Amino acid sequence: MLLRALLTAGVVALAAPAFAQTAQQQPMEGRKLLQACGPDIQNFCSGVQPGGGRIASCLRPHIRQLSPECKGQLVEARARRQQQEQQQPQ
Repeated sequence: MLLRALLTAGVVALAAPAFAQTAQQQPMEGRKLLQACGPDIQNFCSGVQPGGGRIASCLRPHIRQLSPECKGQLVEARARRQQQEQQQPQ
């Protein structure tokens, strides 16, 4: 249950704005996610126009079917984003 929640949060993180990331970190994270999740995106969401969270919305119902590589990158991306949000002054 916790893993599913983390994975779902990771998919949602694909569409979330990247707070406190440098210009270099943001594209690198996107490339890692695309490399890991590209086959899953092609398999489940090939007809979906990117942008506006549409890819994340498309992947969400397929979370259990995503490749281990994609799930791992999604979890890592979400963890990095949470850490960055905690470091932001409030």
